[in-house]
Amino acid sequence: MPVNSSGGLFVSFEGGEGCGKSTQLKAVAAALHSTGREIITTREPGGSPAAEALRRTLLEDPACRDLNPLATGLLIAAGRHDHLETVVRPALKRGAVVLCDRYVDSTWAYQYGADGLSKENVHSIINVATQGLKTNITFIFDLPVAAARARWQARDHGHDRYEGYDDSYHERVRAVFLERARAEPERCRVLDASLPRETLTAQITAEILKWR
Repeated sequence: MPVNSSGGLFVSFEGGEGCGKSTQLKAVAAALHSTGREIITTREPGGSPAAEALRRTLLEDPACRDLNPLATGLLIAAGRHDHLETVVRPALKRGAVVLCDRYVDSTWAYQYGADGLSKENVHSIINVATQGLKTNITFIFDLPVAAARARWQARDHGHDRYEGYDDSYHERVRAVFLERARAEPERCRVLDASLPRETLTAQITAEILKWR
């Protein structure tokens, strides 16, 4: 499946809160291990020690709850740059398959779509952080907000700042993810996140294996 210019395959899993993307990433990683390729699982915000520290600040520190959109975007961009330089790029250079829980589409959905950061600023912070590194394929998990809320409220672990926002916030997030998919159909695959887990895992794994 090597298609990235570095020799590896870069795949992102995107969607709103409660869509099941993180669960699917783990299941797909397990399914792909049988191919004999090196499989790297990672996430954003986070993914490297420095980026994980920034993630905790952004998502858990009450002082950051009202951080303005540009400051939030810059904080995410700082972590993203470190994550790419220390984890993702080296893995792709080795020819690994990198499965990432969120990437730049989340910046568009949250900072632009929900928080109202300008397109110009979003372009700038993404370009500076990524230096042009794009995913080969992006899976967007789509789920109505009411269903997503029911899922995350049923979780038995902690909740982050985004889950506390009202439904209109999450509707804006969902709308921009779907806009991204329509704008880049060659890269994005929209998945019905209400489907059974096993069905989604099989669909995603089969799609990735097409890149072999």
